[in-house]
Amino acid sequence: MEWAVPFLHEIFSPTEVDVIASIPLSVRTPDDKRVWHWDKRGVYSVKSGYHAYRLTENVSNLASSSRSSGRAADLHWKVLWKARVPPKVRSFIWRMHREIIPTRAALAKKCAILDSSCVFCNNYQEDALHVFKGCKRVEEFWNLSPLKLKLLQEYHDAHPIKMTKRMRQRTKWKLPPRGRLKLNTDGAFFSETGKGGIGAIIRDENGVCVAAIARPFSHV
Repeated sequence: MEWAVPFLHEIFSPTEVDVIASIPLSVRTPDDKRVWHWDKRGVYSVKSGYHAYRLTENVSNLASSSRSSGRAADLHWKVLWKARVPPKVRSFIWRMHREIIPTRAALAKKCAILDSSCVFCNNYQEDALHVFKGCKRVEEFWNLSPLKLKLLQEYHDAHPIKMTKRMRQRTKWKLPPRGRLKLNTDGAFFSETGKGGIGAIIRDENGVCVAAIARPFSHV
């Protein structure tokens, strides 16, 4: 069994024919089938298709963009991922940048949509940036919202970080070495009332209490 070289020449270039003809054929002569070479099992999946798309896209971006623009983009993404906003907001902005939001302009690239103009103003193409920021009709909608937020800093001012009480790290009490005692102390103070107190306990190598004391203080 051998390759049909004349038929290959009708489809591929001479260089491609040489590469194809150099591939050894199976002696078992199995039936031909389509194999997805991005997967180890040769089976296509949405996950493997997405990774293949990202790989080819990254290669294209590297070939068409400079290092300076890449560094600027990295800086912008760092600001986004560290922004004090809910995770769903960061994910939504990322989807807007990747043009994953199903706007008319995005859908026109994937299916036959004759009219990709904005449904609100009907003057510009309806992409993610226009429909959420550039459209004058949408801007009127944002101005009618209770917060009227336009900048990230304004969002931070309207949603301050709640101060959380730091929890003391818990430690497990251990017995003292043989033939020794262990003294543990603690204290508390309330600045509002000026009152406080202390406590102390002495235990032996078996954890048995030898002595203890607790005393309040009215004016500290």
